[in-house]
Amino acid sequence: MCMDNPGTIEVLSKLKQLHLQIAVVTNGFTKVQHKNLEDCNLLQYIDRIITSEEAGVSKPDKRIFEISLDKCSVAKGDVVMIGDSLTNDIEGTTVISKPIELLEII
Repeated sequence: MCMDNPGTIEVLSKLKQLHLQIAVVTNGFTKVQHKNLEDCNLLQYIDRIITSEEAGVSKPDKRIFEISLDKCSVAKGDVVMIGDSLTNDIEGTTVISKPIELLEII
């Protein structure tokens, strides 16, 4: 199910033009999350999807974020976390990310 979030495609497109790697770290099943991103026309912008099913731990456990760093071959200081849940998306990221953005999705 896709939410109407104006500007999402434009932002992702601009990030790709800047040659930035985009990863999705999500609680859920790999097959379902791939389908969700595909159905929302977002999959083409995503370089990596790290799911709790694949990682063996769920957000906000910091290990899923550490696993995502490893899978993306990036250093802690080179990451910006953007999320919509203070608990699930932001709480565990202090181990990997300094500037943290919290987006409210209505």
